[in-house]
Amino acid sequence: MLQTILDKAENIKSLERKMDKAQVEFICEHNEAIYNSILSEYFEGRKTSCHIGPSSFWVYAESLVDAEAIKQLANNAGYTNMRTFKPWASNEHGDRIDDPKGAYAVDISKSNELIIGKPAVKLVSLLKPFIDPVSDCLVYTYAHLRRANFKFNSAAAASEAHKTLTNIFTMAKDLHDTLNLTVDVNQESGCFDVWVVEVNVK
Repeated sequence: MLQTILDKAENIKSLERKMDKAQVEFICEHNEAIYNSILSEYFEGRKTSCHIGPSSFWVYAESLVDAEAIKQLANNAGYTNMRTFKPWASNEHGDRIDDPKGAYAVDISKSNELIIGKPAVKLVSLLKPFIDPVSDCLVYTYAHLRRANFKFNSAAAASEAHKTLTNIFTMAKDLHDTLNLTVDVNQESGCFDVWVVEVNVK
């Protein structure tokens, strides 16, 4: 499995406290080169970017069709949390320009959820039965306090989840006038293939 290979990559150097900036930059570049070599080999020679660590990385694509091929390779390696976006770089004047590494990039992460705090855990648990019918298209769940975001790789799945949740909570509102809840669905900003259903209990 690709993630196991990344996690067990040899010759990775550790950052330590009190290192100066030059040492930190050297170690980051050293580790990035190792991870990128592994990733590029798996993704058939494509350019990659693995800045922070092996749990999240980009694979560059020349077209949206190429991005779909990358996503299929990532899916074969066990990843589901992916999004395609247009990457940018900066020139010598600090102006934003097209990233020379590729017209598009697929952001791939091994993490599928981040749920912070007991209220969020309860909220996700409450909503789970209504999300389960389209869970095959669910790529990421984020929840904190009384707000939850469900990210889908299908507009149809996001629309179905939105419809179900809206109907359920409309009925609940009729029973409990104090319930103040909104359910929205939007395409993730800057992204071509992720749609977000947001539930906000005020």
